[in-house]
Amino acid sequence: MGYLIALMALIGCVLPKQQQAAPFTLLEAGMQEQRSGVHGGGSSQDFTFKVLVTTDDKIVFDSVWVEGQMLGLRIEKEGHLLGKNERIAKNDILILHASSFIPSEPGSSTLPEPVKSEPPVKFTGKALIRYYHADKPGHFTVTAIRELPPVIMH
Repeated sequence: MGYLIALMALIGCVLPKQQQAAPFTLLEAGMQEQRSGVHGGGSSQDFTFKVLVTTDDKIVFDSVWVEGQMLGLRIEKEGHLLGKNERIAKNDILILHASSFIPSEPGSSTLPEPVKSEPPVKFTGKALIRYYHADKPGHFTVTAIRELPPVIMH
C-alpha cells in the first residue's frame, strides 16, 4: 500500500499540472490603430477583448500583455466603464479595453510611451490577459486578434 501511495505521489510530481479553466469565455478579440490627423500627433493601438463571464465568484481583470508591453485594462459593461465597486456577475458580457500610445517622434508627447515588460508566465499566442478569480491570479492566452481597419482622427 505504501508503495502505491509513493508511486502516485511521484507521478503527480512528474506529470504537468492541468491548467484550470478560465472563469470566462473569450467571444472576440480585435485591434484597431488610430492615427492622428495632425503632424506630430502620434497614433495608438487599441485592443478590445469581448468576454462572457461564466462564474458567480469574484473576478477582477487586471492587465494584458501584447507585443511585449503590459497594458492596463478598462472594463466596459452595457456601454459604460465599470467603477471599482461595481459587481461583475455570471453571464455579464464585458469588453476589456487596452491602449498603447505610439508618439510620432520619441519624447514628442506628454503621454506615457510604451514600456516593454516581460509577461508573468510564458505563453504562445497574441496576448495574455491576467485576471484574479476568487483573489487568486490566473492567466488566459489569446491565440488570435482580428485586425480592424485603421481610423484617422481629425
